[in-house]
Amino acid sequence: MYQSPQTNVKYYLKDRLNIELFKLLNTDPDWKCLFEPLDFFNELYKEFEFFNRNQSDYAEICTHFGKLELAGKKRLFFLNALRLVIQRAYFEINNLNSKDEPVIASSIEFINELYQAIALEFFPPFESSELKSGTQDEEVNFDLKKASIEIDKTEKFNNEKVIVKDVLSPLI
Repeated sequence: MYQSPQTNVKYYLKDRLNIELFKLLNTDPDWKCLFEPLDFFNELYKEFEFFNRNQSDYAEICTHFGKLELAGKKRLFFLNALRLVIQRAYFEINNLNSKDEPVIASSIEFINELYQAIALEFFPPFESSELKSGTQDEEVNFDLKKASIEIDKTEKFNNEKVIVKDVLSPLI
């Protein structure tokens, strides 16, 4: 993984996930100028290292990440990136093969819950009464959050395409 802090953002642009995050921060109208890219990656990998050091201490993970001093769109973008980096590290390389696996999984889930909470503020689920099909009798029940959670549960993060799709899915 990456060592933080760095003095040149090019250091971080060695994998697809980081490249996609970099593009979003530089070109996407919703995310452009949200963070200075080098500062963002330095902070992202600093927090990832904190997670690695404390992965088996659920209380410490909750305390630390619950107090992240980011709000609004910055919090949304940062937590999404952090959970993707964590998922890549722990699910792609199968690092969950230790006696601490249940605690580590709970720590990962806590990060996901923080992200889901802020995501609901920006992307609230549709009410079934808001979406109607061709007839008045039929209602379309479509909940983006539940669909995303089901995809997360069923897909394994074993290739970069899934990770990139996950980076972009909250933005669509």
